[in-house]
Amino acid sequence: MEKVVHFTVNGERKVLALKPNVTLQSALRNYLGLTGTKKGCELGVCGACTVIMDGVPINSCQVLAADADGADILTIEGLAEGEGLHPLQEAFVRAYLHLRDLRDFAKDYEELCVICEEILDAYTPEEHYDAVALRDAVIKLKELLGI
Repeated sequence: MEKVVHFTVNGERKVLALKPNVTLQSALRNYLGLTGTKKGCELGVCGACTVIMDGVPINSCQVLAADADGADILTIEGLAEGEGLHPLQEAFVRAYLHLRDLRDFAKDYEELCVICEEILDAYTPEEHYDAVALRDAVIKLKELLGI
C-alpha cells in the first residue's frame, strides 16, 4: 500500500505516492530525478547521500521518505544561486575533473593506470560509488606518487 508524502525539495513543493519502504535517497533520485544525491555505502557512513532536512544534515539512505513527510529538504542541486554554481558544487566538479585528469595522466604509466582506474571505478558521479574502495585507491596513488 502506498503512502502519499508531501515535502518541499529545493524550494519546490512535491507530492509523491510511495511504498512505505522507499528511502528518501531513492525518492530523490528515482522519483524526482535529483541524482546529485549519490548512492554510496547505503549504511549512513560515507555521506554520499547527505541532504539537509529541516536545516540538519542527514544521510538520506537511512531515512524513509514517509518519515520526511512535511519536511523541507535541500539537495546539492538546490545550492546553486541563479546560473552560477555554489562553492560546494564547484568543489565537486573540480574533484571529478581531477580524477578524470588522473586517468588521462596514467595512460602512459601502466602501474598508475590500474590505480587511477580503481579510483574512477570506485567513484562514478552518475552511479553508485564505493567509499572504501575510493579511499584505498587514493591512498595507493598517493604512496606511488610520494604525496
